[in-house]
Amino acid sequence: NENVLTSDGALNVNLVDDFTPWTPIGTSSAPFKGTFYGQGHTISGLYYAGGWQATYANAGLFGYVEGKVVIDGVGIVDSYFYANNSVGALVGNVGGSSTDGSSLTISNSYNAGRVSAQVKYVGGLVGVVSSSVVINNSYNVGPVNGKNLGGGLVGSLLESATASINNSYNSGSLTGSEKTSDDLVYVNTTGTATITNCFFTGKSQFEGNGATKKTASEFANGSVVKALHDWCEKDGDNCKEGGLNGSVWGQDQRNPNSLPDLSGVIG
Repeated sequence: NENVLTSDGALNVNLVDDFTPWTPIGTSSAPFKGTFYGQGHTISGLYYAGGWQATYANAGLFGYVEGKVVIDGVGIVDSYFYANNSVGALVGNVGGSSTDGSSLTISNSYNAGRVSAQVKYVGGLVGVVSSSVVINNSYNVGPVNGKNLGGGLVGSLLESATASINNSYNSGSLTGSEKTSDDLVYVNTTGTATITNCFFTGKSQFEGNGATKKTASEFANGSVVKALHDWCEKDGDNCKEGGLNGSVWGQDQRNPNSLPDLSGVIG
């Protein structure tokens, strides 16, 4: 599909009848288990509009994942995902539990598409997590819409689920209940999240605790990309050898409307 979204990020309703629907990879009965290396490529033109009924769930590039899953180096652009619940541009639902070893690791990836849930569990990258998710050097700039239990990067952590989000950001708009949404990740019930050097534009319970609120002008003027690019995982006062770092971050500062990207070049 082409031109799934209009220039302002809305669904292109004039072309909907011509779109070929996307079938998310993995279901609850046959989950995706494995590794996906995007090698820096983008995926565009995905269109999933399941419906408002509760049976329509687990929407994204991957619908349902379980076991030890890795997604690295992929961007979602010009795409639209809509279902009742559990919607994320990369993964709708991270299954398993905190005790069975299931985990999802996302690195060097992003979303610039539109994700929407009729009811709950909607996130820019991941919809809902029952086990564990780690997000490194990734971002969301696409709009996220849902009534409640939504997040700019991860929609919701359930029960004893955990999230570790490092050196990442969300600047996409987030609509829904202010009491049950967060610009980075909404922590539901007894889930826990650790945030390190992350940035956002709206509101987050993690502000001052690993996350910093920035204005649109600060995202554009280079201060955010510098903080992302210069960050590294520490070993004492020094960068940890072989540890996570922000060298992948870049930004075209000649363009006043640009945002931090994963080009590795600032200039």
